[in-house]
Amino acid sequence: MLGKPADAAEAAAFLGALAGRRHDVVSGLCLLDSSGDAWTAHARTAVTFPGALECRRRRLRGDGGMARARRRLCHPGVGSALVTAVDGDYWNVVGLPVALALDGLAHFGVAAFSWLAPPPTLAAP
Repeated sequence: MLGKPADAAEAAAFLGALAGRRHDVVSGLCLLDSSGDAWTAHARTAVTFPGALECRRRRLRGDGGMARARRRLCHPGVGSALVTAVDGDYWNVVGLPVALALDGLAHFGVAAFSWLAPPPTLAAP
């Protein structure tokens, strides 16, 4: 199991280990309401990297470090050079599994996007 890399060298080693392989990205969520009632679930997404990853990894990183590389990995143009397949929730890979989070909120009776302000109504002329 790989966690968050501690530094650029470890991140490069992780990418090297994943080259040419399919791996799972797993995110767990635990939501609590004010009474302490818990809802827990996880999302699993399979990601496949190409075998010829080294030159792509160097290009992705450039001189901006791994933080820049992570941002580029999430970019559909640049990041797509590092990923050959995503099977599952894309948002689980690049951040929060949104559909799963919405399921958890629904468990507590919160409708999707109910926290957004309604659009203003226009006054009649």
